[in-house]
Amino acid sequence: MGLSISDIAKLAGVSHSTVSRVLNDAPIRISAQKREQIIQIAQRMNYIPNRSAQALKTGRHGRIAVIAYDITDAFAVECVSAVETILSGSPYHALWMSCAHADKKETDPLNLLTEVAQSVDGIIIILADNYLTDTAILKFWAATHLPLVTVIRRVSGDVISSVTIDNEYGTTILMEYLLKLGHEQIAFCYCNPPNQSASGRYEVYQQIVKSKHLPVDLLQVPVDGTASNGYSAGMKLLNTPKKPTAIIGFDDLTAIGVIKACFDMGVKVPAEVSVAAFDNIRMAEISSPSLTTVSTDYSELAQMAIDELNNQINQPNLSNYIAKHHISKPALITRQSTAIPKSKV
Repeated sequence: MGLSISDIAKLAGVSHSTVSRVLNDAPIRISAQKREQIIQIAQRMNYIPNRSAQALKTGRHGRIAVIAYDITDAFAVECVSAVETILSGSPYHALWMSCAHADKKETDPLNLLTEVAQSVDGIIIILADNYLTDTAILKFWAATHLPLVTVIRRVSGDVISSVTIDNEYGTTILMEYLLKLGHEQIAFCYCNPPNQSASGRYEVYQQIVKSKHLPVDLLQVPVDGTASNGYSAGMKLLNTPKKPTAIIGFDDLTAIGVIKACFDMGVKVPAEVSVAAFDNIRMAEISSPSLTTVSTDYSELAQMAIDELNNQINQPNLSNYIAKHHISKPALITRQSTAIPKSKV
């Protein structure tokens, strides 16, 4: 059995409540010397708080569940890392969960939410719309009213708070940049199966292409968001009768695969084909050539999500809570993978 608060109290010669207040940084009239003694005893004896007892007493677990479709995905890694950094300065610990393999089991997605709800104070869901449908999330929230925020997706209706990226703005600034360079044959590798964020980018691309009367024949290719699939898409686009002068990946990994296809085909990037994408994952900066991309502010996304969750946690009654929808504005990062098309030089 581990060291208890009562054990520390005996060693320090103080009451149980005094130790509890010191370790929880609660207001108490006690000398700085005695406070330091209590803390040192706890550290020396490797005291581990009994979270079950704390939850019974305070109604709080000190944990937040962070659920992603696949926490090994490059984009999810960036989001998870940002959340972890911000939580390190808070009283909460994260419980990481992945849905990547859950959808291959004959289980109700609601079970995942219901089980985790027993031991957390709130839930952050990063995308995961291929597994946790809007219906499932709404049904869960109606039954529990547990603090909940979705990241990079917005659930239908107006009861679930969200943090999203301004994909319309991001796609617009990327297309305007490529058009200003002189590109007209602009291909797009779109996500299939789609997710909410990727679909938003593709829709804006289609709107701009239509408004500018740009050619689109054979320049729109479905991909799954992996570098290998991006490679296949790149090969396909480079073998079309009218090769594109610029190729956009709906995410960075797709674009990195496209760059590899260009290399294997002997097509120079950006001299012959410009390549660009979205997200600005860590690999984007070190790819060869370095990738022009619409950068997501992961720290801002994480801070918005945690602030919103904290706001809900501190509400006495969430049944009538009005959902808040926060939007992060991306920025264009121009690097070595884009340039003026060869025909315009």
